[in-house]
Amino acid sequence: MVFALYNFQKNSLKKKTNTKKHHRMKKSLFFLILLANIFIFGQAPTNGLIAYYGFESNINSHDSQNNFTARSNTTATISYNTAKRGSGVYFQGQTGIINTSLSPIISPATSGYSNTPFTLSFWAKESVNPQTSYGSLFELYGGYLLRFHTNYLHSEVYSMNGYLSVDYTDVFPNMSSYRHYTVVYEPSSSSAMKLYLNGVYKGNINSSAWLNKSTNNFVFGNGMSGNGFHPFKGYQGTIDELFVYNRALTATEITNLYNGVNYSIITNTSHTEVTGYGAKISYSYIPLDGVTSDCKLYLGTSSNNLTLHSTGISGNSGTISGIIDLTGLQANTTYFYKITSTNSNGTTESEVKSFTTLAVTRPTVTWDLSSTPAFNITSTSADIRFDVNPNNGLTTSVIKYGLSTGTLTNIASSPTPIQGGNQVVNQIISLTNLQPNTVYYYIAESTNSAGTGQASINVGGTNYPAVYSFTTSNLGTNDVKNKLNANISPNPAKDFINIQSDGKIKSVEIYNLHGQKLITTTQKQINISSLSSGVYLVRIEDDKNNTTTKKIIKK
Repeated sequence: MVFALYNFQKNSLKKKTNTKKHHRMKKSLFFLILLANIFIFGQAPTNGLIAYYGFESNINSHDSQNNFTARSNTTATISYNTAKRGSGVYFQGQTGIINTSLSPIISPATSGYSNTPFTLSFWAKESVNPQTSYGSLFELYGGYLLRFHTNYLHSEVYSMNGYLSVDYTDVFPNMSSYRHYTVVYEPSSSSAMKLYLNGVYKGNINSSAWLNKSTNNFVFGNGMSGNGFHPFKGYQGTIDELFVYNRALTATEITNLYNGVNYSIITNTSHTEVTGYGAKISYSYIPLDGVTSDCKLYLGTSSNNLTLHSTGISGNSGTISGIIDLTGLQANTTYFYKITSTNSNGTTESEVKSFTTLAVTRPTVTWDLSSTPAFNITSTSADIRFDVNPNNGLTTSVIKYGLSTGTLTNIASSPTPIQGGNQVVNQIISLTNLQPNTVYYYIAESTNSAGTGQASINVGGTNYPAVYSFTTSNLGTNDVKNKLNANISPNPAKDFINIQSDGKIKSVEIYNLHGQKLITTTQKQINISSLSSGVYLVRIEDDKNNTTTKKIIKK
């Protein structure tokens, strides 16, 4: 929206020559951009979200990457009870939860003073009068970030001059209700640390206060003393809906959190299986409050010009996960993408990520000379075997054949294309409706977006098309003799197939529809449990060289 407004104003300015008009338009532009930014900032604070803890009978983060660990000074343990949303974690005064993976993310510095901003936001309800307690709601890096002491709520940080504290005497209205706490650390600001209660700004610590990063301890429900919890800092109460950000939230965002303006939380976006023409985008999100959220993928070749590409899975509970398959992309090109999730409260979006499609060259085609390329030859049909390296492109293959090397005008195609990659794939293409007792010449070709590769041989440093030939058999007894009578059961099958035949089995080969040989055996009972669900070809040969090919379905 900001960019659209800017471009509109920029084009208008070119048409105006009057100085006063120019200044008026610049002023209008300023206010339009300001309004656009206000609109943007009013959206859900998921930008910069590191971790979210719903405390639904566990102390794990939304993505299980920054889970807490429960600790105690006694035999007491944490528990869970009904809280602000669902359940919350309950502390008994001698218990707490600790995490050491979050602090390096919040502040990448390994020691000294933390100079990066962050925000912590959560709901809490005390079970004892906080005026008589000395409990820490949480501590970070060994500093007393937020704690109760006598009749005050202290917000404290270590600085080069010791530590500073701000006291809040009006924060204990009633223990029967939850209060919303937000602590914002912004060392570059004149207010290094700010406290919000129930969405209302309560005060700050000045810019001389810097967090001393002496440890990676991130503790809730207690305070640290050496490597253990402090005997007098245990918090007694329930904490729920903890959000951790690696930036300073705005006052509007904090108010939205307090008011329960809950947008979807996008928990993961990633790309896998990048080829020369496509990729797979994985995503997951949490639709808070049981509100149905719609998921969309935006894609483009510029990070600031993403357009709607496709729609993902909608959901209203739990973690919603899905994969979007991108196809038809340009080779050797960088693509940018983001995921958005929209519910009745509005739209949130992920960070913009990128991937680069692989460079594509034309396929490499070679004959599989481990055996004769043409096999299963009858009076009217034959199978042709060859190898293809797709060289990262979506590749289709054909056999061109005819009655002479100069008339290869007949075409038989592979049933399915090769889905990219840079590995050699064996292909089998069947020729049908042939004439008996006839010589056929043939060659293999494969095509992707970069061009067509043809099976060839090298003579004196020059590649020449490698045309091979075969002769179909006569009609009559040869067809009967070379056709093996065999059956496969069960079909479809899940774990095992059984082969029934009149003769002794010499070999059994199982191929996928790409022509890749997956199993070779001499047994009549074959374990196919390792195969993926799909359709496969089974070639059976007996000790008299009679053959047949059967199709099976793997469940």
